[in-house]
Amino acid sequence: MLCAVYVLNFLSRQLPGILAKPIQDSLHISDGQLGRIGGLYFALFYCCISIPVGWFADKTNRSKVLAVACAIWSAATMWCGGAGSYLQFSVAYMAVGFGEAGGVPPSYSIISDYFPSGRRGRALGLYNIGPPIGSALGIAFGASIASAFSWRYAFVLLGSVGLFAAIGVLILVPEPRRGGLDGVSGQVSKTGFGHTLAMFHLG
Repeated sequence: MLCAVYVLNFLSRQLPGILAKPIQDSLHISDGQLGRIGGLYFALFYCCISIPVGWFADKTNRSKVLAVACAIWSAATMWCGGAGSYLQFSVAYMAVGFGEAGGVPPSYSIISDYFPSGRRGRALGLYNIGPPIGSALGIAFGASIASAFSWRYAFVLLGSVGLFAAIGVLILVPEPRRGGLDGVSGQVSKTGFGHTLAMFHLG
């Protein structure tokens, strides 16, 4: 289930690049503007939100955090399909980045508590085939829908599937006991947020 959500995550991320030409023709967007949407604007939200989301997932129910994140980026993906201008599409795609930032951190944490240490590598490997599958499906899915109907339908259809996936996470991915497979009785490390950030220094 987590891998399927990751596939949808990457599909949403790939569509603007795959459907660049029809989007540009419809919304009168230049190459530079489209590049900023898929590059700077998306990355700004995705990178800045990932750490706070990871911290929040450590303190709350990770499955619910993932489900809410999936619902946000899926609704925002549908919003992209209904955008009528460059500004609307930019804001919608930034919202996609905001939601997708909540996909990976809670998923890694959930997997760590679902599988014992001897099986986590395999489980994380399975989870991480999501991006290449999403990239491959994006080309086939996005191009086919856009060719048969419109680029807008591709965004709306993908977003609709994502909303059902968010419900699937709530049903199929119950919150595991923290540290239950590592003998720590569900306790979370008391390391402070600032100290954790310091461990990521460049050296």
